Amino acid sequence: MAKELVFRKDVPMEMTWDLTKIYETKQEMDKDIHTIEILRDEILNTCKGKLDTPKQINKCLDQFRKLNELVVLACNYTELAVSVDYYNIEDQEAYGRVNRIVSEVFSDLSFIESEISEQKEQIIQEAIKLTEKNKGYLKDILRNKPHRLHSEAEKVLTAISQTTESPYEVYNAAKLADMQFDSSHYYMGLYSYTYSAGLTIATQMCKRIEKEGESAIKDWMKVLEAGSTKAPVELAKMAGIDITTDEALMDTIDTIGAMIDEICELTQVIN
Repeated sequence: MAKELVFRKDVPMEMTWDLTKIYETKQEMDKDIHTIEILRDEILNTCKGKLDTPKQINKCLDQFRKLNELVVLACNYTELAVSVDYYNIEDQEAYGRVNRIVSEVFSDLSFIESEISEQKEQIIQEAIKLTEKNKGYLKDILRNKPHRLHSEAEKVLTAISQTTESPYEVYNAAKLADMQFDSSHYYMGLYSYTYSAGLTIATQMCKRIEKEGESAIKDWMKVLEAGSTKAPVELAKMAGIDITTDEALMDTIDTIGAMIDEICELTQVIN
């Protein structure tokens, strides 16, 4: 007899993420978020416009590294909590709040990489010689130096990262939402179907935004505000996408096929 599919919140505790390995309580995570904001302010006050010597560069990067360590902990904590149950509104709100704060912090601190990149290669090389912990980061800056955009452009791109990553978040919501099927079904999870549904919604939404602009963006924002409080079919409908027929899916397949053809043509040109 097939087992009944249960919600993730009802799965035995020993089979779920042990988030206490990161933080014992959500209050501890909140303290680290506050510390991240304090570190951001300290870095802004002591480093902006002053990254012109190897010593000052490394001093700033030491502070930035501490901030990044806390960001990794907080982001992983909230992301893993959401993955346990995409219908948990409290975890959804915490995840969104942390992502917003982190996006703002990294936007404010985008000057670090820009200012270092604007220095002469000799200064960056000297900074590398003074450190082991910051060496990899500085080498990446040197490697990407010829391809950097203007500092203001980099700041804007960092600030809108949450928006540009939102198609993947909706895809995840569709993929991980609890679904129930008849117990006689061959594959209870229909994992591959949730992948294709998420990819279809994200692709069709991007096409709508490219074609319609502001009106499509407003629909998309309503979907993001709803989070996973609605079923995937309802979320797609809010975005102006009908996934109850195969029309959107087939168009997505054609779109991806065209992209693959273009990549193949470009590859031949490069070779």
